[in-house]
Amino acid sequence: MGIEHNHLISREERSAIAEIEATTEILKLVVRLTGMRFAAIAKFSDDDWVACSVNDQISLGIRTGESFPLEQSMCSNMIAERKTLYVPSISRDERYRSNIASQLYGFDSCISVPIFVNSDELFGALCVLDPSAQLDQSHETLEVLQIFCNLIGRIFSWHKDGLAQEVPA
Repeated sequence: MGIEHNHLISREERSAIAEIEATTEILKLVVRLTGMRFAAIAKFSDDDWVACSVNDQISLGIRTGESFPLEQSMCSNMIAERKTLYVPSISRDERYRSNIASQLYGFDSCISVPIFVNSDELFGALCVLDPSAQLDQSHETLEVLQIFCNLIGRIFSWHKDGLAQEVPA
């Protein structure tokens, strides 16, 4: 499984995530909305996908603070494309069938929505996973997930900007 690397999430980011109880509630809503049973807010470091907050109702084995190589994640293409990834059935999709993370953790359905801070800086993604294929996600559902990501990004931006203003020059 992945390796726990809490040093990949800065003290300020951990503090922001801890202060924002709303992230836990957002992940609960995401699971209910999609019918998928795993949701996480992930940060992208230079080389790693890092779980910042997790709602794992099916014991996939990905815990808060755990990381694995970004290049092996479903989100790796998000670095270049910067748009939502929805793969209803990874096992039926030639582009993603051999994805290492899906094989390692046993999920067959994936939605990854980018989270931006300060409007254009890619922080990471809202990742929603399930071992079963999820073929019926509506356009409205994907829009709601985008709204949640916008909210998370704004909260992180406010927190980041507040910390920057507190640091003496």
